[in-house]
Amino acid sequence: MSENVNNFMDPAAPPISEIELQRYMDGRFAPEEQTQIEERLKANPAARRTLDAMREEARLLREGLENLSEPPYKIADKVMAGIYTDYRKRMTVLRAKRIRNRFAVALSAVALLMVAFYMIHPREPAGQIASGNRAHIVHADGAQETLTKGAKLFDGDVLATQRGEFARLVLADGSALDIDEDSRVRIEKVRDRAVTLGLESGRAGIVVGRENLGFIMNTARGQLRLLPGSVIDLWIPVSSRARAPQGLGPWSAPEPAAKPEAPAGVVLLTVKEGTAYVDGLAVERMHCARLAPSAAPSGSTDAVLSAFTAPQALDSRNEAWAANDGNGPQDCATLGLFPPFDFNALGRRFVLTEQLPGGTAADAGMRDALQTLTEANGVENLDQRAARLSLGQQGLREITQGFPLSFEGRRRARVLEGLAHYERGRVLLAIGTPQAQSGAQAAFLAATVAFREALEGGLDDPAAPHAPGLAELKLAPKVVAAMRLKDFSPDEAALLLTQFYRPWALYQMRELPASGEAADAAATADENLPGLFDATCDLLGRSVEGMAARLGKARALQQAGRKGEGLAALDEICVTPIAGMNDEARAQAEGLRQAAHVERARLHAAAGNAEALARVAAEFAMRYPLELDGPAGKVLRALQASPAKKPAEAGAAK
Repeated sequence: MSENVNNFMDPAAPPISEIELQRYMDGRFAPEEQTQIEERLKANPAARRTLDAMREEARLLREGLENLSEPPYKIADKVMAGIYTDYRKRMTVLRAKRIRNRFAVALSAVALLMVAFYMIHPREPAGQIASGNRAHIVHADGAQETLTKGAKLFDGDVLATQRGEFARLVLADGSALDIDEDSRVRIEKVRDRAVTLGLESGRAGIVVGRENLGFIMNTARGQLRLLPGSVIDLWIPVSSRARAPQGLGPWSAPEPAAKPEAPAGVVLLTVKEGTAYVDGLAVERMHCARLAPSAAPSGSTDAVLSAFTAPQALDSRNEAWAANDGNGPQDCATLGLFPPFDFNALGRRFVLTEQLPGGTAADAGMRDALQTLTEANGVENLDQRAARLSLGQQGLREITQGFPLSFEGRRRARVLEGLAHYERGRVLLAIGTPQAQSGAQAAFLAATVAFREALEGGLDDPAAPHAPGLAELKLAPKVVAAMRLKDFSPDEAALLLTQFYRPWALYQMRELPASGEAADAAATADENLPGLFDATCDLLGRSVEGMAARLGKARALQQAGRKGEGLAALDEICVTPIAGMNDEARAQAEGLRQAAHVERARLHAAAGNAEALARVAAEFAMRYPLELDGPAGKVLRALQASPAKKPAEAGAAK
């Protein structure tokens, strides 16, 4: 209304606002201001009309208020009751919501407490490491955690060992597991004296506790249930990649390195005490079971059950490391005595390539002879190879003859000559003609003479001034794990080679028909060959070459007609443990053990002992289940298939 108050006023009259009119009507101006407003109203008709309208409006409001009736006295109670009811509804909803929130918070707190209790409260261990040298826990992501004695394992853990690692795990129920190298065992469940494990790879010996309520071992070929007190050996075999070391027979081309093979899914079970059940098959004390994939489409398991009389077909665990803390089996390696010989390297090792008596001409002649012998290793044609070896040996001999008797290198040079003769004899053996065999016998005899001169100084008059031979030096090379020929002094290395190959040269010479051409044949015939091999075994200790010396001893005993002692030596080789060996040493050691199995079988076949022959074949099948079609397995099958001689006939044949 204010913007229309002065629409029709006199243009000369000042405007009057609606607020001023309201104050004038209420009498809130001072007398002087009242008078001024009245004067202005007289000059402003529009303002007067507005003032009249405002007065009429005030009158109407006043009359309206005077005519209103008083509300009922209960209206306040009803209003308050409605407000209170609404308040109670809202408070009830709020209270219910608060209760739900508190309940949810309480449940969350209980859940957190339970999780915290589960995580903080220690789980009951399934077992602990009692002895051994090392093992690992393998986690789900493949990470490994090293374990030591006293370490605890729980359900779901995977206990793993690597090459040369062994551990004994004692379970909560008193059962014990001996975990061999390269093995994995999963602890699936150990509760209330009931045990469930899984052998994923490798080998384990198990002793079931007397208080056990159920021992289950899961394998790729089924589930094994073991009775309390049972003692078993369980093995998932892999290919041994056996390879016979060179130097123990006629020359042959080096065997190619065996490629890794996929697991065949074979499981071997040996029960020493108690009873084990495999898919309904009961395997009792002193029996073995070979569990292999079935040829049936269902993929079930075929089991071959056999009895055994040997303590066990596999490596013996009855060694000090099985119970010692932190000790593993003594390592076994190759010293580097097997051919092919690097004559250049041996010449440098024996300090025979420079500053020799005879000046630069002798140095050059020695290097040429060594190079000729080394190059012979790469010649595949046997005749050319033998000729090359002969040429190199003659060069060595010409240089060596010029050395003064007081020169210490003379004895080491004779060792190189002996090795050259020995290698040439092996090549001639491989040629196989009568003429070659005669040459082989002469070569082996020349080797024995050279080795003997290296040992004894090679003089008919020991009183004459000369450098002492290797035997006179009273050397005692200490052969320990992982040592190589380069780790010994020149004279020690020469002694090791001489002690190893001298009896082998004698053995090979005696295996050939006597030619009668060798002047020293009578002298060498009186040598105690088994004694020489025995001394070599003591010198070489627990090495692959030491195993080869034991094989030579067994053959020498057979050659001397002492077959019972020869069989005992072969048995010793068959049970020689190979734990901790690297791949190269293991392949050669397995080759020697397979050769020992074959020789045992041949001796039993020659004696007409079919039962003993079958036992050897069964042991081979248990030790090498994946290699029954290999060279050794085929020989064993052929021996079993051939008609056995009667003992009387066998004696007459001798």
